[in-house]
Amino acid sequence: MLNVSNNYISYFLAISVITTEIGFSLLLLIGRNTAIPSIALISLLFIFNLMIVMHIRKKSEISCQCGGFLGNYILNKGIVARNFVLIASLFLTLIFPPSTNLLTLLDDIHQLVFFVYMEALSLIILFFYRYINHAAYILKNIKTG
Repeated sequence: MLNVSNNYISYFLAISVITTEIGFSLLLLIGRNTAIPSIALISLLFIFNLMIVMHIRKKSEISCQCGGFLGNYILNKGIVARNFVLIASLFLTLIFPPSTNLLTLLDDIHQLVFFVYMEALSLIILFFYRYINHAAYILKNIKTG
């Protein structure tokens, strides 16, 4: 009976975290008030980093969907580093809040081009991260197998 309730609690928490991440990300994208979503997302990433570091220190072999659509990985220091980069970028939204929201951003072509370049750079970094981890996984399997 305890396992069933734990599964329900785990499922509820997973759905809550995903909904929170998506909701605050959309609020950040809309840009009307970036302080609240930035602080919430920084808090989530910081909590995730604490939990990941605890499991790394225990030498736990836990896989997660930390890469989202990019893949399923064993917890490692690279995930912690990536989260710190995301935290730093969210701190930038606190220090330099956008002066416009999404609708007026479309009127200013220079800001739109900058936004597109930053998104492309973020995707390139995520893909390199995925392929480096995948190459390390293949090399590890070649050495052990």
